[in-house]
Amino acid sequence: MGPGALLDALRAVQARLDADDAPAPAAAPRPRVSEDARGRSLQFGDDVVQSRHDPQEPARLLLPYTRRMAGALLWHPAPRAVLMIGLGGGSLVRFLREVSPASVLAVAEINPQVVALRGPFDLPPDDGRWAVLTVDGARLLQGWAAAGAPPAALRPQVLLVDGFDADGLAAPLTTAAFFTAAASVLARDGWLVMNLWAPAAQRRQVRQRVAAAFAGRTVFTVDDAVDEDQQVLYAGGPPHGAAHPRPVHEALARLGPGPARDCPRLHESWHEVYAAWAAQA
Repeated sequence: MGPGALLDALRAVQARLDADDAPAPAAAPRPRVSEDARGRSLQFGDDVVQSRHDPQEPARLLLPYTRRMAGALLWHPAPRAVLMIGLGGGSLVRFLREVSPASVLAVAEINPQVVALRGPFDLPPDDGRWAVLTVDGARLLQGWAAAGAPPAALRPQVLLVDGFDADGLAAPLTTAAFFTAAASVLARDGWLVMNLWAPAAQRRQVRQRVAAAFAGRTVFTVDDAVDEDQQVLYAGGPPHGAAHPRPVHEALARLGPGPARDCPRLHESWHEVYAAWAAQA
């Protein structure tokens, strides 16, 4: 199968969903772009920064949680395919396109107002290896799973989930059905990586559901030393396998030179991921 086969498969699912008589989505919050000495930011409301990037070095990951999510490359330094739910300001998109240009990258973003901000956030047009689908990511994933197990060649090795609404973590991305679908479409050695910024009770509930959906596979969380509500959740690896990550220095070396790879904080964040994995291994 060619590199565009995954994108074609997801577009076919999207077309089926668009043809269904689904309830209209709730009104999406309006994003706001701001700029200061720290970079260009995407915000909903006045306080919470959803994404930030430096227009001079757009592929560099500035927010700590994005660097921890990129730790999936400790297992898959050049993933065959990556599926993302939640575009935001595209920090992880820019990073992945620089460090792994051969990867196929599909992004599901429910808010068309966010998709419309691709220009200010230096996101290129769709091409044969990457695309943004304006669609409910939870429905897309569950619709894909409901159509039957996808062929091994189409299964993403990395599924990045970073979806929030005006109330916080988007509820459809926290259901048992969503995590069951995620486990069924991922590659055998694939990883679900989720931005789990939520109150403690909700984080516990999500982890319980993930553990049930990924029974027999590895599940762990990476904490933030400053924000107690911020965690990054990992689930996956081969069933009943070791799922040993590469040493951080080796994984970074495989990415080669470039601004996105040279950030010392990326090195620190990947060590945090490695340590969190080792603590439960």
